[in-house]
Amino acid sequence: GDRSRHRKKSEGNNTKKTKQKHNNNTTTKRNRRRAKQGPSKKFILLMTLLPIFLVVGLWVSAQLIHQFFLARWGESRVRQWLQQHLELSVSLWKIEWETTKLNRWISNIAFLNKKRTKIWYDAGVVVGIMMMIVILPLLMYDLYLQLFPAINARPILTVMVPGVNIPFSTATALFCAIVVNGIIHEIGHAIAAAREGVKLQKFGVFSMAVFYVGAFCDFKREDLERSSRRARLRIYCAGAWHNFVLFLFFIFIGLFVIPHLVAPLLFTPTPSGLDVVSVDPESPLAGHVQEGQTIVELNECSVNSLEEWGLCLLSISSPPQHGFCIDLVVVSDLASKDYDCCDPSQSDLSSSFRCFVDKDLSTSSCLAAKSVYNNGLGKCYSSSDCSQSAGVMSCVAPKYADTSQVLRIKLSDGRSILLEGEPLALTHYVFVSSLRPNYDWISLTALTWISSSLDICAMLSAGLCFINMIPTMAMDGQLVLCVLLEYLMDKKGYSKKSLNSIAWWVHYITLGVLALDLFASFTNVLSNHL
Repeated sequence: GDRSRHRKKSEGNNTKKTKQKHNNNTTTKRNRRRAKQGPSKKFILLMTLLPIFLVVGLWVSAQLIHQFFLARWGESRVRQWLQQHLELSVSLWKIEWETTKLNRWISNIAFLNKKRTKIWYDAGVVVGIMMMIVILPLLMYDLYLQLFPAINARPILTVMVPGVNIPFSTATALFCAIVVNGIIHEIGHAIAAAREGVKLQKFGVFSMAVFYVGAFCDFKREDLERSSRRARLRIYCAGAWHNFVLFLFFIFIGLFVIPHLVAPLLFTPTPSGLDVVSVDPESPLAGHVQEGQTIVELNECSVNSLEEWGLCLLSISSPPQHGFCIDLVVVSDLASKDYDCCDPSQSDLSSSFRCFVDKDLSTSSCLAAKSVYNNGLGKCYSSSDCSQSAGVMSCVAPKYADTSQVLRIKLSDGRSILLEGEPLALTHYVFVSSLRPNYDWISLTALTWISSSLDICAMLSAGLCFINMIPTMAMDGQLVLCVLLEYLMDKKGYSKKSLNSIAWWVHYITLGVLALDLFASFTNVLSNHL
């Protein structure tokens, strides 16, 4: 009896240990899964929301404190105290900080090596003038692409709207890029001016309507007017030149440092296909494609790298659209008997039937779409591409009113998912990567966020450089144009009246084209993504 009780107790302890070991293994696997997925989502949420709450909180707190002391001390006393102690000026829609404490620091940088800084800002003049010359033709060409979209050409200027055409998670990076570019831009003007002997009176940073943050520098006007034309060109082009250098810096980090130095230490390339990092919860693929799955083909086009992913999407979206080889007997069996979906008045996208066009005969048939895609014997561009050994084959392709197509997304587990829509929209639905983390604590989503943020920072820097050199109102390009026209007036003998007329026409034509281009870009972004 004692041995029996001892045996039962021993078996019970072994069972408990087995269960405990199983629970520990399950917990370890769950923790590893969370380490790969959970922290990445929390990281993106934190990087998205925390800075927004911080900026809004600081703005609201500053306004509340300002209103409290206004009611208690009066407007003149509060304004005087803020100027003397904090160098701040606060109003309902604007908070501005200006200082003279940076003047000596900027002068020291300007005179570290006067010869090298001269070469540096001369290069900025060359880049700035070249950019200003090509801006108006580029704006006109971009406006043409905005109004008349072409399949093989993309607009140069695109308005970036977080949550619409760029991920909302990159809003923080976009905000920081605006702040950094604004400060670097004005520091460029300040250093160039100090080098040319123009006194910097003050440097400042301002915030308007919470989210727009910019910078400014105030020069002594008499010194600026006494400067030579070449000196003024260096000063006026310096801001856009620094934005251009910042663009090159972001490109260097994004294309060389991270892929070739950071990624090989922390990640391993996928053996085949591309791993799904995240799926847009509002996209048609939500619930069908999961994080961690591997995409191996797009419409029978192998994708083993991000370059192949982009090339496959471009080839799919480029005409002509391919069709599916299918037996004519099967076509007649799959045809709808109830209604004609090829008739626009009867078409219903919620229905399982779609309008298909015979590539050779140009006849239309309303067929069960899923059955066509599943029963199709390969893709084709005409019936001659189909093998006739299995019967009388026909090449049929879905007919859409826009540029939508059918994407067959093949996963590594053998499943295929069909997606209707614009092929390039797939880049907004899923984020894929050719890398896998070497360690559990590394988040691939965080690396993707950093890479996409660097891309957005680079595009913003290039855009600000481009826009600042436009020869129109309140832009550096207008000041550069005035200096160049002064040179023509003295050297070529043109009258001041004719040059002012040229400046007037260039100014308003460029302003009009820019306004139309921005409006067309904004409406296209909303219409394509909403």
